[in-house]
Amino acid sequence: MTTQEQTARNMLNKHTTEGLIQLFEETNNNRVTEDVAMVRGWIMDVLEARDVEKFDAWLDSIQDSPRAFFL
Repeated sequence: MTTQEQTARNMLNKHTTEGLIQLFEETNNNRVTEDVAMVRGWIMDVLEARDVEKFDAWLDSIQDSPRAFFL
């Protein structure tokens, strides 16, 4: 893991769950680039660490946003 990636992950960890979901939803409107996919992955990692059961339920669903599962 690079220093830049660790810094980004540390910043994401400081967000509330609602804040993380908002950030995730904001990336839905962007063209998917490698950078956007990477950030979405980091957000997903934090959400999974916070509540693996809710995370798994979200992934098993057909919903694009984790909002209904975490909030």
